[in-house]
This record gives sequence, C-alpha cells and structure tokens, in this order.
Amino acid sequence: MPASAQTMAKAPMVLVSSPPYAYLTRLVAGDTVQVECLIPPGTNPHLFELPPKQVQKVLQGALWLRLGEPMEAKFLEIFRAHNPDLRIVDLSTGIPMIDLAHGHQDECCSHDGQDRHFWTSPTLAKQQLATITETLASMLPQHAEEYRANLALGLEQLSQLDQEIRTRLASVRSKAIAISHPALGYFCRDYGIEQLSIEIEGKEPLPGDLAALVKQIQQKNVTAMLLLPQHNNQGAMRLAGLLSLRVLVIDPYASDYPAAMRATASAIANSVTL
Repeated sequence: MPASAQTMAKAPMVLVSSPPYAYLTRLVAGDTVQVECLIPPGTNPHLFELPPKQVQKVLQGALWLRLGEPMEAKFLEIFRAHNPDLRIVDLSTGIPMIDLAHGHQDECCSHDGQDRHFWTSPTLAKQQLATITETLASMLPQHAEEYRANLALGLEQLSQLDQEIRTRLASVRSKAIAISHPALGYFCRDYGIEQLSIEIEGKEPLPGDLAALVKQIQQKNVTAMLLLPQHNNQGAMRLAGLLSLRVLVIDPYASDYPAAMRATASAIANSVTL
C-alpha cells in the first residue's frame, strides 16, 4: 500500500454536512483526516437519504461538523443509535444569524426562523475555519501546530476572496437579485445586496406573493433569475419567462468553495442592470 494510502487508512474520519465544509476542513487538515460529506454535491439536502452502504461508512466517523439544520435530524438519529461516541460540533454556534422575515420563513432550511446558509459569507467562513481548526487541534494535538499554520494561510485566502468579491460588485448600481431559493442571505448581507426569493416557506409563491415579486423585480431593475440546481426552479423559471429575464445557474453548495463564491459574485453582477 502506498504511504499516502496508509496514512488515510489510519486517519480519523471527519463528517461534514455540506460540500463547502469538506473544502474548509481539508484546507486546515490536509491528509491528516478523512473527510466524508453526508450530502453529495449537486443533491437537494432536504430530499437526500443516506444509502445503506454510506450509512455503514459514516458510522466510522470520529467527528461531525454540523450546521444545525433541520435536515440533519435524520443523521443525528442514526448517530445517536449507532455511533454514540461521535463528537458533534455545531458550526452555527457564535454566528450572528439572519432572522428570516416573518411570513417568509424558509422552513426547509430552518426550524427556528433563522437562515442556515451562513457559509456563503467569506467573513463568517473565516470564523468557522477557526472553529474547525481548534476542534481538530483538540482532537489531534500532534497536528495542532500544522493546523494553526494552515489556518493562517486559509484566513488570508478567504480575506483575498472577500476583497475580490467586493471589487467585482463595486460597480453594481441595482442592489437586488432574484433567486429561486433563498441561499444567499449572508452573502447579500456582506455585500449590500437585497435577496428576492421566489420560494416562500420552501414552496412556490401564491398569486398575491407572485404579484408582489413581479413588482419588486421590475422596480429594482433585476434582469436575470438565479437558479440553484439542487432546488425546485419551476416557479422561478415561469417568472423569468413572464418578465423576459435571463436565466443564470449558480451553486453555492459546490465543493470548490472559492470558485463557487466567485461564480456567485459574477452571476450577481450579471443579474442586475449595470
């Protein structure tokens, strides 16, 4: 067996709920841990069920970096029953959460009216990267120095990413986007953008809501509709057709976190009237 394969065979398994956290964990840990994502890239996290083969694999996990989302309850039940020694760290701890507007709560992503897509903020990603680092350092103290050195490099990378996005969006005059699923709340908060979600409470808009959305999109000079491949885009597509909006696809859940955030910034820049 090659040396690298031997290393991975002995490395503890770290579970993450979403692909961006696989990227952030590897940024700190390198090959000192095995990283297993519970939700495969491109999959709707609220509909996905672990196949039996993957259940057996993830039960070997030593640490789970969770987000506090309702969809994680199904994993929590499995781990409590079959892997009670699993260490669980909630990365939402200490995050200044967005309270979703009353009557427009995305219940598929929040059981308490709070937005859980906080990884879309590079600034909050830095905070979570520090949490991941300290968690791994306490679990594997022999690698603590390496982890903290990687943290410094990772924080610099995320700061550069944040500055790139600010520069990319600096010339955008219209500060609103239309999107099929409200996944960019924290991204938009960071960069002064208003998010107009087509989904309301995880469902297609009612006629009254649709009329209000049409008015907002027209008033705010939005010229494109952002779609997420993991979610139901039917209502957004109908609205895009009705208003002759360009359709752009983004994937903030993608495993290449910096590339996904850059692509999101570019899509936003192209989704409004410049």
